[in-house]
Amino acid sequence: MAKTHKSYKTLIPKHLHPQVEKLLDYLTYHPYGTPTECPHCSSKKFHKLGRIPRLHGDTINPQYHCTDCQSNFTQLTNTIFTGTYYLELWGELGKLYLSGLSRKIIYTKLSISTNTCYRYTKKINAFMQEKCPELYEWWHTHQFRKDLTFTAKIEQQANTFYDWLDHLINHREYNCPQCAGKMYKKDYKTPWPRFVCYPCKKFFNALDGTYFRGMLYIELWPKVAKHLIKGSTDTDIYRLYGIQTKTVSLWRKRFTEQMKALNLMELVQWVEWQSKRRLVQTKKHRYTAKQNIPKNKRQKATP
Repeated sequence: MAKTHKSYKTLIPKHLHPQVEKLLDYLTYHPYGTPTECPHCSSKKFHKLGRIPRLHGDTINPQYHCTDCQSNFTQLTNTIFTGTYYLELWGELGKLYLSGLSRKIIYTKLSISTNTCYRYTKKINAFMQEKCPELYEWWHTHQFRKDLTFTAKIEQQANTFYDWLDHLINHREYNCPQCAGKMYKKDYKTPWPRFVCYPCKKFFNALDGTYFRGMLYIELWPKVAKHLIKGSTDTDIYRLYGIQTKTVSLWRKRFTEQMKALNLMELVQWVEWQSKRRLVQTKKHRYTAKQNIPKNKRQKATP
């Protein structure tokens, strides 16, 4: 199997990229390699027998016989691939998983069942914990939102977006596009960045050309932006500021589109990853709270 070029995942810090490469190499190429020792007794004395056809896919695995312990084995024996199928999909599955995509998106893209996707990602986590402990520690704490710190690149892009938003809201020095004269804020009683040039009667709105045109509560945009980037759900923001969830959902789309327009693609990927993980977290908390309610009270509360 020819080795293809792989790009490092944008969510993971740069110093962990060698471990990412090690993991993806193992998932992609190990099933097609040749054993170096017997997995049962670590003997180097073994010879090739026949081939065992696979039931799924076109993969065929050679079988080997150890002359010391008299055991038969394949390249997959005592590995995470033991008893699994779709070997050609493992590398792609690892890439999608480390990209922060949900299992639903992964099994849809790879055309596998939900149970298969769950079992395989669980095996990947176990292998990562054993062979790449530093990568596992970072990934596990962020995947389950025990650690909300940004990577250096994400923090840089987040600050870029905060600065852009602050400039959009608070910048007061604009020149008239017609006479190049100074423009003045039209109404100082409102926070809207609307300006006018009195000599030529030219009007200017700083929100023109952005995705924030027509949005309300401008004073809350910076606060909401920080919560969205941290992965807060629409319900979280509603509880904090009283903004209706439909409005927050619309804001989320517009904030995301504006990040894309500013070419902050890594930040967009981070926001989507953390918001999905936060949604899973809230669902688990809700389910756990429901299970803690006595069964008889649950039945009475059900209409």
